[in-house]
Amino acid sequence: SLIIDVKESVKVIIESHITNYLSRIPYLSNIKESHLRMLAAMGHYEAKGANEVVFNEGTKGSKVYIVLHCGASVSTQKDVSGIKTSESSSGGSELCNTNRVDGNKSIGIIQIANLKNGDYFG
Repeated sequence: SLIIDVKESVKVIIESHITNYLSRIPYLSNIKESHLRMLAAMGHYEAKGANEVVFNEGTKGSKVYIVLHCGASVSTQKDVSGIKTSESSSGGSELCNTNRVDGNKSIGIIQIANLKNGDYFG
């Protein structure tokens, strides 16, 4: 009979995707594939939920994140007092969503980018 280690098979598939994504990062493009496979095997995989903050602007980091599934948004908080927002067809704001008022300031979340599978940041 044939016994398949599903966990190991999934790990190999994920690592091959990671290796492929790593090879697309400009500062890793000249690294041998065997070394990229080693990096992929050493990686720590993190699952993040919708609207979960990965890190905050200005925080020093020591990781590179690669989007493997779904996507991620990059946004910043800023004083949006006096900024005119454009209206989308659904009536919402495309520029920002005001989430709180701080004194005389309207603090809003401004979306900078949408990341998809294979995109990296950190």
